[in-house]
Amino acid sequence: MSGGGTIITDPNQIIFCTVFKIDNDWHDLIKDVCECIIRSLKDFEMDASYKPPNDVEINGKKISGSGQIIRNGNLAVQSTLLLKQPELKILKNDKRNGNLTSIYDSIGHIPEINTIKKSISESISNQFEEEMYESKFSKEEKLEIEKLVKMKYSLDSHTFKF
Repeated sequence: MSGGGTIITDPNQIIFCTVFKIDNDWHDLIKDVCECIIRSLKDFEMDASYKPPNDVEINGKKISGSGQIIRNGNLAVQSTLLLKQPELKILKNDKRNGNLTSIYDSIGHIPEINTIKKSISESISNQFEEEMYESKFSKEEKLEIEKLVKMKYSLDSHTFKF
């Protein structure tokens, strides 16, 4: 699952998905996930705010965004949190890059990754009164991932379609 724009996935991001059964306004659920990220960032002395419909900002710059999909009465909200901005020339020359920030940009260092994950997990668990947990891929899922990487995602013809 991915968001509406181009997403560069690298080790300097935390990417997680929260899945809900839809029993009320799903727009509120997206806002609630963003609010959980905001509360977590406060644990690291960052003052973030919600920017509808699905972003978190610090001083008007995006630090987190969420994409969503609804299927079979469930809402999946995939969120990204920038730990440090990617150092790519294409982004450095892109005017939109000035609208991004990261934890590193905000506080000058990246706290220990498991501390950040725990803070986010606890914030979400408290908000929704449910335990958030990390899931592992099954053996079958791992085989399918390996197959897709080999047969599709590692091919230049897939990645560089123009």
